[in-house]
Amino acid sequence: MSTTNPKLSSALDALKKNGVRIYDIHNLPCPEHIKTGSLILDKLLDGGVPTRRLTQFFGKPGSYKSLMSYHVVNNALDMYPDSIAIILDLECRFDPQWAGNFISAENMERVIVLREEFVEDAGNTINKLINSIGDVHISIIVIDSIAAANTARYDSGDMRKMEVAGAAMGIGKLVRALVQIADKYNTAVLVLNQLREDLNAFTNSIGRTNGGYQLKHSLENDVYFRTLGQTDTKNLVGNGNFEVKSDLGENQQIAVGVCFKIQKGAHWSCSGKTLFYKKATENNDFGFDIFSEVVSIALANNIIQVEGASFIHPSFPYNEKKGKNTITDRKPMIAFLKENLEAFEQIKAEVEGYAEIVEEGKVDET
Repeated sequence: MSTTNPKLSSALDALKKNGVRIYDIHNLPCPEHIKTGSLILDKLLDGGVPTRRLTQFFGKPGSYKSLMSYHVVNNALDMYPDSIAIILDLECRFDPQWAGNFISAENMERVIVLREEFVEDAGNTINKLINSIGDVHISIIVIDSIAAANTARYDSGDMRKMEVAGAAMGIGKLVRALVQIADKYNTAVLVLNQLREDLNAFTNSIGRTNGGYQLKHSLENDVYFRTLGQTDTKNLVGNGNFEVKSDLGENQQIAVGVCFKIQKGAHWSCSGKTLFYKKATENNDFGFDIFSEVVSIALANNIIQVEGASFIHPSFPYNEKKGKNTITDRKPMIAFLKENLEAFEQIKAEVEGYAEIVEEGKVDET
């Protein structure tokens, strides 16, 4: 910062020489945003997971938090081609073969997996790695998951101490270290956490591990993940690919609806639904369904207009009887877009240029 006071200027220079980061309030470094793999979640996060900040994804086991984190890792490595990513695998369950469905083979070569016995050591290990690799940029650090964090108090043999205070204290130390690392190195920190109590669908009193509460003051965004039931999932499916026959002749659900709700951040209390394909289909729908997401955002923001059961957009087929470019019903509309990619890209471009938050996928909180 600039100042006309010589004593202040001298003092600031001395602080800078001692390694203190001092910024003019008008020139503070701004976070960049890493795409999540879901257009809807990107809208809710103002562009994606921010660098220089801590973001938490939490929910019940099986709510696709880890899979979403792999999307973010892959996009971070694409966004910063010379960077590396760190996955702090506290659960000791990282499977490179499964993660390879979401992280490209080229990017997987730049993923470093760390496993620490005690959470107190994790921050030191990451700092040592940073000091050892010089100018190599760490684009993202993923903690999977904070609920599995083991504490050095375990070493004392008194499990009661660990339960009462050990985990919280250890996680507090790690969080303080990560806050500094994130800001100093333009790194995104993504923390995964487990929902331990299902008190209600969406409430401010959602039960979480101690780690979740230790994190809350340091988080930029706190995102709740919840899987949807079959009815809501079917409503999101546009091409009929909801179930397939398994090798044993039974119906197997391959698509599941996922809901995001922002529990902390600029868009607190905003939510949206999307569709996730657990297995590849004949249309290669593996992962988040971009077609369903584009339609949801377009409907929410009146890019695609609605009249009764009809959907209207200039790219749709012309209906002579109605005198408009229209399609009846959501499923045929999405099927049309999958078969006519030029029309899809036109609507997608309109959606990506729209700044408003998604409301069409808002979840009933009653």
